[in-house]
Amino acid sequence: MTIFKLYFFDLKSTFMKKLLAFSSIAMIAMSVFSGCSKSSSGSSYFMKETIAGKSYSSTYCAAGSSSGYVTIAGSSGTSLTYPYVTLTLANYNKTTGTFTLDTTLTGSFAEYNKDASTVVLAKSGSVTITSASPNIVGTFSFTCTDGTVVSGGSFTAKSY
Repeated sequence: MTIFKLYFFDLKSTFMKKLLAFSSIAMIAMSVFSGCSKSSSGSSYFMKETIAGKSYSSTYCAAGSSSGYVTIAGSSGTSLTYPYVTLTLANYNKTTGTFTLDTTLTGSFAEYNKDASTVVLAKSGSVTITSASPNIVGTFSFTCTDGTVVSGGSFTAKSY
């Protein structure tokens, strides 16, 4: 029983550390959304995906790094608008490659934020970074723990 309690406490501690890191990155990303440059054809930074068969497009996208993780989030406007997707990549070293998503929160993971009170984790999927400089560019797709399919995702994120 003691080993179970220690493991459970460690899991909570790890989760809280990642949640704190994610929250910090999300706050940085949100604070800079309004500073993204625009071209005549729209925003230079974007995220788009199909969620459960419906297309969504964010007019801004930013990426923030902390402790070996990078979190990428898209938004329509100067704040996050539901629904939206966040991608958190572990061991990100500013190079191209494919990251496998899971629900452990110790590796790379994705979240489908349905509304202010509902966040669903990806149970499987991947994110492929095709360019890491000067912006982070890539594609993604995943299936959530509740069966929701997020497909055809792509982004160009301003890196902070």
